[in-house]
Amino acid sequence: MDLFLRVKHALPEFDTSRNVRPWLAGFAYRIACEYRRRPRHRFERIEADIDIPGSASSPEEQVVESEERAMAAAALERLDWDRRAVLVLHDVYGYTIPEVAENCGIPLNTAYSRLRLARADFAQALGRRGWRSGR
Repeated sequence: MDLFLRVKHALPEFDTSRNVRPWLAGFAYRIACEYRRRPRHRFERIEADIDIPGSASSPEEQVVESEERAMAAAALERLDWDRRAVLVLHDVYGYTIPEVAENCGIPLNTAYSRLRLARADFAQALGRRGWRSGR
């Protein structure tokens, strides 16, 4: 509800020549950060048993993919919230770093730094969980 109210108030300032999705993602990111800063919301649980239809042809491949998704979700859970947001917006959703920086309200160099650190932390977390890189 808070997201919609903030977007409604900021809508007159929106530049219609730009893409609306990163602009909305910035609102959602800032509201989520405010929410997570509250002491009672310090921890987030990522459900690893989400059933995503895949292209696996055999039950064995489906099990392996399910395990890899669970490992990736656990590795993402270990990341700092700010780094995770930049990593997901850039690597998963495909936004450019300047778009991520602008819409998250952070300096460009900070966004690049968070992405670099998030990738390193993610790789380290996957290494601890026994990720098989040569699949």
